[in-house]
Amino acid sequence: TLYAIQDEDGLLFGYDLLKKQIILMASFASTGDYEELATDDQYFYVLKSNGHIYSFSVEHTSASGKVIVNKDLLPKGEYESMAFDPSSGSLFLLCKSCKVDKKGDTVSGYVLKIDGGGRLSNNGEFSLDRSAISTIDGRIKKTFKPSAMARRESTGEWYILSSIDQALVITDDAFKPKEVIHLPRKAFEQPEGIAFDKDDNLYVSSEAGRQTHGMIYKFNLIK
Repeated sequence: TLYAIQDEDGLLFGYDLLKKQIILMASFASTGDYEELATDDQYFYVLKSNGHIYSFSVEHTSASGKVIVNKDLLPKGEYESMAFDPSSGSLFLLCKSCKVDKKGDTVSGYVLKIDGGGRLSNNGEFSLDRSAISTIDGRIKKTFKPSAMARRESTGEWYILSSIDQALVITDDAFKPKEVIHLPRKAFEQPEGIAFDKDDNLYVSSEAGRQTHGMIYKFNLIK
């Protein structure tokens, strides 16, 4: 099952890849600017662009279930990237646009501990060296703004999208950049979603933008 959010209406969708049909639609909040979705198989965590995180049980439906809004955990800024890391049991986030990063060559990141019951707390910070990405690919400079991220469990690598750059950046487990892959605009109008399944297949979604429909692409990666 693939899960996705309607990024303005506060809706969660579940899509069965085998049946090729929507099997779930649940409301978790009113209208807003929702950017990222992650899960630890017990709770869904939805990131709002202002850094608020909405959490609710995977059993949640539009008719029942409690939604917790985790606020004031992150510095003020704009956020689009969040992923669950099974190895640490934590959520990792990257700033898209934060004041602290404007004068430097790093992108700030934050780790949130899952305390249970959908509640979160601060559990550390990290950073991604933007200049190291530029060293690998000179086309990417200060434009790099994370729009989605996912952890590849089999390798410990992080896969990070920058929609504005039409690029996928791969880092090691310590967020040291290793590779940059450019995505063709014709296929990836606005790449803002990324996830792995348990068989190590990669999924990248792109908003419709100027195209007729949004798209989800599946990649069978070489191990």
